[in-house]
Amino acid sequence: MKIRALVAIFFSAMLAHAAEQSEGRIMRPVEHAAILNGPVDIIATAPGGQLQIDGRPVTAEQLFPNVFHASEKVLPGTHTLTLKWSGGESSIRFSAGPDIPAG
Repeated sequence: MKIRALVAIFFSAMLAHAAEQSEGRIMRPVEHAAILNGPVDIIATAPGGQLQIDGRPVTAEQLFPNVFHASEKVLPGTHTLTLKWSGGESSIRFSAGPDIPAG
């Protein structure tokens, strides 16, 4: 449990720094990530941010002001994660499942 707390503190510091550098950003997963199994771990930062996977809202907890975390199950395939906030929008694509496309 201590390791989990240390990881959370580390990511929080990284996210706070990233939030200062850009208004909205998806930190995790990264663009073209391959998730073999399990839920997708999402970390994003934006003022009043809202997350969506393939257009479907994702419920996220707010760890710190403007820092969001969610763990979401997805079906195998390619997906689009979108972060929306009052000043803009950012999206990444990722793949999930055992048959991840090459490239």
